[in-house]
Amino acid sequence: MFTDGIGGYVPTEERFITFSLDEIYKALFIKCEKDDLKLPPRGKLQSIIMDENTKQTPEQILELTVLSEDTGATETIKFARMFFAHSLVFYCQGCGIPIPKLGTKILGVMEDKIVMKITLETTPD
Repeated sequence: MFTDGIGGYVPTEERFITFSLDEIYKALFIKCEKDDLKLPPRGKLQSIIMDENTKQTPEQILELTVLSEDTGATETIKFARMFFAHSLVFYCQGCGIPIPKLGTKILGVMEDKIVMKITLETTPD
């Protein structure tokens, strides 16, 4: 814990950003398009499953189920956590939502949303 120089403690800042299924789909589609990667099928995101065996590692896989506009069938697509997180940060930047570079970012699935928790540790002067 750090002090503010006058005997008080400086708090740790935590921010939470919640992404709906539609926002997640848009973020992934935009990032894949920008990086010239295979685009997700056009459709509506139905669900997200986060691999709990490799929790919060770059190798962690997120599995998404998309209801395809073209076929009407559901398709499963997979993304590495790092690419997924970068897609959400890129999406926030495009929407004018500031994301600090230095903060620790953790993703979590909550019902039909993704929550990004950003923790900013205050350092002494």
